[in-house]
This record gives sequence, structure tokens and C-alpha cells, in this order.
Amino acid sequence: QAIHHAALWLQLENQRDCRLRCNLRIHSWVSSWPFLRGFTRNPSATDEDILDHERAKPDTEPERPGWRRTIGGDQPRDNPDRLIQMYRLVHHYTEIYILTMTLQRTLERVTDGEDLTQSEAREATAQVFEQATDAQIGALLAALRAKGETEAEIAGFATGMRDAARRIAPDRGPLVDTCGTGGDDYDTINVSTTSAVVAAGAGAAVAKHGNYSVSSSSGSADVLEVAGVNVAAEPPAVERSIENHGIGFMLAGVFHPAMKAVIGPRRELGMRTVFNVLGPLTNPAGADAQVIGVYDPELVPQVAASLAQLPVERAMVVHGAGMDEIALHEPTVVAEVTGSSVEEYTIEPADLGLETAPVDAVAGGTPQENASDLEGIVTGELEGPKRDLILANAGAAVYVAGLAAS
Repeated sequence: QAIHHAALWLQLENQRDCRLRCNLRIHSWVSSWPFLRGFTRNPSATDEDILDHERAKPDTEPERPGWRRTIGGDQPRDNPDRLIQMYRLVHHYTEIYILTMTLQRTLERVTDGEDLTQSEAREATAQVFEQATDAQIGALLAALRAKGETEAEIAGFATGMRDAARRIAPDRGPLVDTCGTGGDDYDTINVSTTSAVVAAGAGAAVAKHGNYSVSSSSGSADVLEVAGVNVAAEPPAVERSIENHGIGFMLAGVFHPAMKAVIGPRRELGMRTVFNVLGPLTNPAGADAQVIGVYDPELVPQVAASLAQLPVERAMVVHGAGMDEIALHEPTVVAEVTGSSVEEYTIEPADLGLETAPVDAVAGGTPQENASDLEGIVTGELEGPKRDLILANAGAAVYVAGLAAS
């Protein structure tokens, strides 16, 4: 089928020289060439490799019927550009065919309730980003949701997203990130963003990963943009910022361009999918330490188990009674990850020397209002529950970064 599609492409390009019956002739020509079959598995082969092989063929090799009509009147040795083009086309369409068939098989397995391994989920992510149709992407996400994503699948999808990301490697560490899933029950101040700034002030190297608002009135990018930050900075600029100033912001849209492939299917599905929990697990700087808030308490152990399969040295996965943060109004459920081990416990505000406060006391507003709160907290002008909430979450970031014992 790969050869068939390549032949059809040639017909469109050379309608005067190619005819429909050239398909079978091309198929016969290719199937007789072991080198070409090998080339379809060797995308690194250069144009010169192809021509060297052609030059090495014996002059006595019989001419294949139909070749002149197929290519447009020239023998392949007389038309090297056309020969190279044919090789490249065959390789391209072979890749498409293999990816399509593999994704169809993956979709069938997931629909039947079969779990994927981490490596299979990683490969499925590559297929989703590269060649899958919107229908295939939507079907896969819906099937995973119906089956229930496993820790290995979440880790595999996260690894696949990291593979496709624009990565940075600041010469500073350990790197810490404070990034939640969003989608919780409350519209509070920008906790993870303000906590990231405070943690950087306390000496942590912060690689903050975030995006514009999805579930609240003000996301991390919204408030930082109002505060004067170039939230759409390119990777080299963010890398320098972390090295020189101890903090940098990585906008998801800039660092994860491959995610454009799933925007349409996710919007049309209109429900939460595995991608709702992947953002915090796909830090483009490869953060060594993380504080991750999740919107559902049942996700705490699952996300922690997934983190234990990823290259993260230390992390805290938290849910505070409806908040994807460490909360002041109720106890917070925590799963602490150290290497491949996970420890679960709860945190009370009193454990941190803080007073209990209602959710209304930490309510957020517009990006402008939240930026004002951020400035008031970091300058010491704003006290009370909002400041205490930031202390709790920034303290967690400082802790996982190894700058405090508890």
C-alpha cells in the first residue's frame, strides 16, 4: 500500500507520463529490490547512498518492463533526481502506513479494555502527534477515559510529550517546578505562580511551566503577562533567565507545539482526558523536583506512581479538599515521591504553623487583581490568609528542592 500511494503521487505530478497501470509495475520494481526495502527502514540514508547503490548494479541487469512509462521516459540511471524522489516517496508513505496500522491496532486493544505498557503509550503519543487523524485521536482518548488510564500509560504519554517538546537544559539545579492540573472547584489567587516567585527568592532554581487560563479567570500566563513578563519567550531566553535570575517561565504553547494536533479532538470531546493531567508531568526543562496540585483526590496516588516512573528526584502531589494546592480550609492529601518510592500522608495548616482560613479569604479575581496580590505578597505589603497560602505552597517547593529539611 505504501508503494501504491507513492505511485498515485507520481501520477498526480506527471499526469502526461504516468498511467494508472504503472502502480503494479512500480510494485514489481520495488519488491525486487532488497536495497529499497532496507532503505524504508533507514531514513538516514543520503541521496549519495541511493546513487552509489544504483551505480553498483550490474550493467547486464535486465530492464524492467514499464519503467520508461512509469518514470516519464527516462531510465533511472539517466534521471538520478527522479530516482531519489522515488526512494524518498516510498520511505515517506511506508512510514505513514506503518504508523496508521499501529495506531489502529492500539485503538482496538484499548477499546477492548487492554492496558498499554509505558513504551506502547509513549509510541502512541508519537503517532498521535505525527500522523493520526482527528477521529483516531478522539477515539483513542475516549477509549482510554472509558477504560481508565493506568500509571504506566500516564507515564508513557508524559514521556512521549517530553520527546516532542522543545527542551532546555539550564546550567543550574536542582530545578523545581510548581505546576498544577487546574480544573479544581475554586477560583483562587494564582497560588503556584506566586509560590514559584517566592521559592526563587528563597534560593530555588525555578523552571515554571504553565499556560493561559482554562478553568479559572486567571492562569499563570495571564497574571505574569500583566506583571510585565514576556510569557512567550523562546527556549534560549528562558534558559538564560533561569541561569541568571533563578526563575524562568515556559509557556506550554511555545514549548509543546506538537500539542496542536490534539486541540481540535479535545475540544470536540468536551470531557477530561489523559491530557488534563499531563501538563505538570512534561516540564520541558526536565525539572528534578516538583510540587503538583491535582483536581481530584483520587489522582494523588496515581500521578505520584506515574512520577515514580519518570526521571524526577523528588516531588509532592497534593490535593487540598477541592483545591489543586496545599489548602488552609481543610487537610491536604499528599503523596511524596522520592526516586521510585511513594509515601502518602496529610497536612493540616497547624502542622505548618498557619491558621485555618475559609476559601473565600483566598479568592482570586482578574489577572490585574491577582498580579496586584502577587506583588503585595512578594514585597511583604500583603498579609493574612493569601500570604499564608503562598507560604505553605512555596515552602513545599523549597522542601522538594532540597533547601529545607521539612
